[in-house]
Amino acid sequence: MANYLYLVMNLCVFVPLFIASYFGWFGIRVRKQILYSYLLVSLPFIIWDIIVTKLGHWSFSQDYTLGLSLAGIPFEEILFFFTVPFGCIYVWEILRKYLKDDRTFKNSIATLAALLLSAFGFLLMVTGGGYSNIAGALLILTSFTAYYTGWLSRYDFWRFQVVVYCLFVGFNLILTAIPIVTYSSDAITGLRFITIPVEDFAYNFVLINVSLFVYEAKKKSK
Repeated sequence: MANYLYLVMNLCVFVPLFIASYFGWFGIRVRKQILYSYLLVSLPFIIWDIIVTKLGHWSFSQDYTLGLSLAGIPFEEILFFFTVPFGCIYVWEILRKYLKDDRTFKNSIATLAALLLSAFGFLLMVTGGGYSNIAGALLILTSFTAYYTGWLSRYDFWRFQVVVYCLFVGFNLILTAIPIVTYSSDAITGLRFITIPVEDFAYNFVLINVSLFVYEAKKKSK
């Protein structure tokens, strides 16, 4: 059973929500625009994953994966870039349908949020290794993109962050505590929340929210 653990984690995220979406339970069907998110966002992340795995930024346990791989990364890791964004976008749709809130913050608060996120990214860049550098740079870029496109001013955006990060912590604790994924000490700052490297918080913000931005942009373009 241990070899199936990472696969089971992916399926637990994806299968119930895919079934709910397919049958329109809760009155929600995740739209086909999510496919654009996969292509425009997940593919670059998969390429990044392949490259940095070869560079030794992180590695995957053979004890908790099936042994199937593509360019050096496990099949389950590739699934991660489809199951997790899908699950998060489904959560976004649920929150928008049942807890819709179109209020906005003052611009000064959005500006402060952008600066704080960027400061965190900058600290990662100057204090950590390769993973820290990339995650920090992408966090800064994503933060200012979210600011100039108005996302940081939205109540619903921040409510989504709270829900997603609760789910993220649970998922990542399993990945890093067992561990299924192991990080090189040369690639990170070494700072952790329990067992989760702080870089993963930046990584998650970029992956999930850029997927969300693309998804919503394609919805509006229809």
